[in-house]
Amino acid sequence: MTIREIMSPGPWTITETDTLGNAQQAMSQHRVRHLPVISDGRLVGMISERDVLAFRAHAEPDDRWWKLPVRLAMEPPETVDVGEPVESAALRMGSSHVGALAVTERGKLVGVVSVIDILLAHTATVRETPARTAAEAMTPHPPTVCPEQPVLAAVRLMCQQHVHELPVVDDDGKVIGMITEADVRRCVGDPAVYVGTHAMQPCFDVQDIMDVGIEPVRDDRPVAELAHYFADARIEALPVVDSRGTLVGMVSYLDTLNALAS
Repeated sequence: MTIREIMSPGPWTITETDTLGNAQQAMSQHRVRHLPVISDGRLVGMISERDVLAFRAHAEPDDRWWKLPVRLAMEPPETVDVGEPVESAALRMGSSHVGALAVTERGKLVGVVSVIDILLAHTATVRETPARTAAEAMTPHPPTVCPEQPVLAAVRLMCQQHVHELPVVDDDGKVIGMITEADVRRCVGDPAVYVGTHAMQPCFDVQDIMDVGIEPVRDDRPVAELAHYFADARIEALPVVDSRGTLVGMVSYLDTLNALAS
């Protein structure tokens, strides 16, 4: 199977002189996480929801970030040829931790392929092979926070552990929510800056900004099913629990991709 068979052809694009506000609106409207950036008909970058959030977090209040050009927040594009096998693209995306690749043919942009596209393609080809489970793909013993902890403590833990999500657990170790880097950026800005500038100041608690709508997955759930969940829910990681409902790990869409590709 090649990239041509699973890519999204004729992708939505944006120019490098367009505004970040328009980029964010376009991604929300078209339900995509990445936009190729074009200049004079050439592919010059890629911008994601996370890129916009990161730029917002570093912007000064008076900057009016939504009016600034896309080129200030975009990343260099990573491309894949339309004829490349899905398996090799999957390995590349898993190792480089990118969420999408611009698809080219003879140097011209013809589509975009995302981690979700590759996950769904893999699920269609693994039906005849032994099912791998969330327990095999997850990262065990993840760091956690309690709902009553200050957001500052959660942000500090994210920075120390180099994670983007933290499960929120009660006294019995049961998952009651999750706090993500995106939640933090929307509320307090850049996590690293927040830690440095609010060390001695009181702040609100984890329970004030955590997402209580996250449903953990069982450790015996097939990885192929997780792929569909990530595609439908537009989330990046899920808490994994055992038969008693106790947290045992975290599994991301990249963990899932690597599990299916290996």
